[in-house]
Amino acid sequence: NLGNLANAASVPHATQPLHLDLEARASEYKRFQTPRGLVADPILDAGERNLTWLSHINSNRKDILSFTSKETQMGYPIEQPNMYNAEIIQSSFSELLANLPPEMTSVLINKAKMTDAPPIETSQYLDFGRRLDRVYQLQVRWNSMQRYLAELVDVKLDDVRGYYFLKADTQLNDEFKNWKTLDATKRAQLSDWLIQICTNSDRDFDSCTQKVSNLSVETDLQSFYQNYFPKAELHWNGYFELGGVRDDVSWSGGTMTVPFRNPQNADIANFLKTNIEDEWHWADWHLVLNLVPDALTHIEFSPGQVPHVDGVGGSTITMDENSPISEYNVQWTIRHEYGHTLGFEDCYIEFYDIHLGAIVSYQFDTTNLMCSRQGHLKETHYNTLKKNYMR
Repeated sequence: NLGNLANAASVPHATQPLHLDLEARASEYKRFQTPRGLVADPILDAGERNLTWLSHINSNRKDILSFTSKETQMGYPIEQPNMYNAEIIQSSFSELLANLPPEMTSVLINKAKMTDAPPIETSQYLDFGRRLDRVYQLQVRWNSMQRYLAELVDVKLDDVRGYYFLKADTQLNDEFKNWKTLDATKRAQLSDWLIQICTNSDRDFDSCTQKVSNLSVETDLQSFYQNYFPKAELHWNGYFELGGVRDDVSWSGGTMTVPFRNPQNADIANFLKTNIEDEWHWADWHLVLNLVPDALTHIEFSPGQVPHVDGVGGSTITMDENSPISEYNVQWTIRHEYGHTLGFEDCYIEFYDIHLGAIVSYQFDTTNLMCSRQGHLKETHYNTLKKNYMR
């Protein structure tokens, strides 16, 4: 674990880890790969061959097959965070190989000639192909994140699980009262959560750990909790408030109108209005894109780019020119990225846990458009927009 950080220290660090959402597609990961030289990597080899084979099969079909769809988005709920490192990924790969149909093993692992059609029932082929693609994605992500481990250690200070679980604990007062006789596992879990609500504001893991270790009686525990829980709540709420407010928005009755630079391309214009207006509505309220020549907000396409906006409340949406706008993931992405132009933050987190020796990630709310590819616009988005934009 410490060795990973020592190695990372020798690599020039970016100011921020990669901005890549937790459910990114394989093609989005692939561009971050570093040259492997002569060193073979069975996971990367199999993952790349898996995608190449899918493309080959699709070249012989009219109905295109895909490893991604609206229905297959995984989501990483806060109760079940994703955790990965080299050992975890290798274990998943070994388990997959043990169950991989021999017809797929022949092509993917033993490098037999690629078939023109799935060699087994199509749904089974897609299931195993999707599972291999997921392991491949994690391997590329793990390799790509090595240079950011030191920064990702600091992100651990923003771990909001302490607030989330303490808020849901209906027995907390009794647990504080019976602290000394609590089961050791339960006491350790509560201690972790108390440390987390402390680090959300104090930003010092060692100091917060020491403070919690000194708590032993009900009055101390209650006092600590009452001091830090409101601060942790503010920290949590910050992920759902606007980080910037636009000044080119008009709100009339049940319509919020926002100017958007006309892309001068009918397909792109339809892509924008169809996806954004379909997502950004609630009950009788809806958002309208007003396509005009001189609007600040606009879209740019660049090959190999990770989709992003130039800051929360920014005006430039950059999308990958290589990704067809007909794909579900691209359509979800423009809905999500547009939220950033209105001021919404991402509500997911990824950090390196030095004690686990692994990267941990989760989404605060998998039903929320700004947290997860499983999510959609919620009433809270509407209320936030109304509070900030309705004049």
